[in-house]
Amino acid sequence: MTLHTLLFATATALFVILLALQFRLWRGQLDLFLCMTASLFTLLWLMVSALLPGLSTLHATVTQLFDIAKYGAWCLLLWHLLSGAVGSHRSALQQNRYALIGLSVAALVALISGFSFSAAHTTLLTTLNTLSHIGMASATLLLIHALLRAPQPANSAPARWLYRALALYFFYDLIFFSLALLGQAWPLLVMLRAMFAIALATVMMTLLPRTLWSKKIHVSHETAHRFTLLTLLIVYLAVILIVATMVERDLGDGIGFSFTLLIAALLLLLVTFCTSEWRRKQLRVFLNKHFFNYKYEYREEWLRFIHTLSRGGAGAHLLETVIEALAQIVNSHGGLLWLRSDTGAYTLAAHYETVAPATTHAAANSSLVKFLSEWQWIINLDEYAAEPSLYQDLILPDWLVNHPNAWLVVPLMQDVELLGFVVIPQSVTMHDINWEDHDLLKTAGRQAATHLAQLMAVRALIEAREFQAFSKLATFVIHDIKNLIAQLSLLVSNAEKHKNNPAFMDDAIKTVANSVAKMNRLLAQLREGGGVPNRAIKLNLNAVIHEVIQHRSHHSPQPTFTSHPTSLLIIAQHDRLAAVLEHLIQNSQEATAPSGWVKVVTSCQANEAIIEISDNGCGMDEQFIRERLFKPFDTTKGEVGMGIGAYESREYLRELSGEIYVTSQPMEGTTL
Repeated sequence: MTLHTLLFATATALFVILLALQFRLWRGQLDLFLCMTASLFTLLWLMVSALLPGLSTLHATVTQLFDIAKYGAWCLLLWHLLSGAVGSHRSALQQNRYALIGLSVAALVALISGFSFSAAHTTLLTTLNTLSHIGMASATLLLIHALLRAPQPANSAPARWLYRALALYFFYDLIFFSLALLGQAWPLLVMLRAMFAIALATVMMTLLPRTLWSKKIHVSHETAHRFTLLTLLIVYLAVILIVATMVERDLGDGIGFSFTLLIAALLLLLVTFCTSEWRRKQLRVFLNKHFFNYKYEYREEWLRFIHTLSRGGAGAHLLETVIEALAQIVNSHGGLLWLRSDTGAYTLAAHYETVAPATTHAAANSSLVKFLSEWQWIINLDEYAAEPSLYQDLILPDWLVNHPNAWLVVPLMQDVELLGFVVIPQSVTMHDINWEDHDLLKTAGRQAATHLAQLMAVRALIEAREFQAFSKLATFVIHDIKNLIAQLSLLVSNAEKHKNNPAFMDDAIKTVANSVAKMNRLLAQLREGGGVPNRAIKLNLNAVIHEVIQHRSHHSPQPTFTSHPTSLLIIAQHDRLAAVLEHLIQNSQEATAPSGWVKVVTSCQANEAIIEISDNGCGMDEQFIRERLFKPFDTTKGEVGMGIGAYESREYLRELSGEIYVTSQPMEGTTL
């Protein structure tokens, strides 16, 4: 082993230890994450420099790539630290933006010159490459200089020594490439780069635990997971490159075969991590446990929880999504949902990807329900089996104890009442839960209980509206029956006097037939739950009014009818429209003395049919019109009236996109 390889291998080993120490100290801080990234690329550059010396094209290309990545990562860290240090002093950042611009240009030139293999321009490309490295080193030193002049906390004592160590490291790079530009490429100068890297790693390992890393900005858990996978991939590719180079150098068949097996094993490990969800979850649990202050990234967890709850719409799907949303918090799948019924007992409302127990009922006074209501604790069945005394006097039901994979019982608390509970099966990756799991599950359980309570309230409201609609229909039907009774009663009262009159008998038969037809239609409406059996058709409005006036002509005062124009066509249901018009004309007749008048006039304005019903009866004041005229069940007819005729008339006309406007003066009359 040459001295060159020994120095670079030592520096590589120290940066491996440094990277492990950074992982140990890391709790999601962004600045320490950037420091780890810079250390990783420095490690890769050192490793390639140690194990691939002298291999012309491949060595130059790979070393160049990792060297540029190293400069970029360190400058990104320094710029981030400088941004946090100067705060609102934007001028300081703008003064140093030229350093970043210079770094970007130098890196671009280095990439172009490093990947150009034109033999005709070798000298020019080598010069450009060296100048670009001088530019990158200079830009890095400018950022370090700005940081050393920055205020606290970026310029604390440990941080200053770190900046000085970095300045020394990159200052030697500046000297190294300056000498290389002058044609001085002694092997000792190359080995000194490794020695300065050893010094940098030693200083950083000493000062790293005492440096105050920012707690304001954190790297998300997902970024940490992806970074770890990316690190494994980069290390894997570096090992592959090294092995390929050693095999290319003819290091012996035995060694080549051994390294081939190593490549196959590493490839299998990489494919396993990339394709196995279980392995990735295990890695996520490991990182959360060892490298974060908190086990969960609560923003992401809560967004995922809310997204899962709101997925799939309302109805039975919500019951299953509640189970799924709670189970995924602890990397589980499926579960059982129990909800409180109207009797106060708890019944199995849904089960998802889990075997349903034979028992689907839990009494309100059972030990399980009382424990969840009183203590509002998460029940861990593994913990309960090991130490039942931790759960007071709780006695679990047989169906829960004997369930093949039940693990956690999460209460769904709505304020202080237990709305239900969810049984979560055993997780494939998590077996121990701590206070964070308990707090998150209890909070999520309360949110799920709110969603379920809204669902139950919506269902109750729908049922109430269905009953309300049926009650409203029944009221209208009763009103129509009352009118039919009034007609038949009038017929019976006149029968004794006119029973020998053939014209009266003909009119009586028509009245009875009309009443029977109306009652059959009302019965059909009740059977169809509010649906109207006769559909809307095109009607001649004047013809319908003429029929109604003929029917009301037996009552005083007799209404008169004037139509303008002679034909008004509308889309409506004949019977309902006729009933509305008859009711309005009847009200005018009843409000007018026999010697008075009731007039009906039709007209058309802007493609709208206008019906004007006017009388010179007792009239109404504005307060009565505003507060009582269209109020249901408010009547001025005593026990004879029901108070829904005017309301029903207005509602149907509104269904036809119409409206009733009332103008009236007491003792002068009314116009509709």
